[in-house]
Amino acid sequence: MNDSEARAARTLADKLNHLFRTVVPDGREPYTTEEVARAITAGGVSISGSYIWLLRKGQRSNPTLRHVEALAKFFGVPRPISSTTR
Repeated sequence: MNDSEARAARTLADKLNHLFRTVVPDGREPYTTEEVARAITAGGVSISGSYIWLLRKGQRSNPTLRHVEALAKFFGVPRPISSTTR
């Protein structure tokens, strides 16, 4: 399995936990699930800290596209270029 395949094989929980571990504001601890939920909800997409926690634990694995996009936006994950926009 190459690097790209290994990244694709990770679960949503793995990927989300990676973001929580690695996207940390300077001079402080990592974001909490509640902080992320409040920021995303303030941006117009309603999500709870408990739902993010369930995603991080792998107890929910099929979030809406709006939730995935909002989480990606919060953590600064760039959107992939789709084949229809090339």
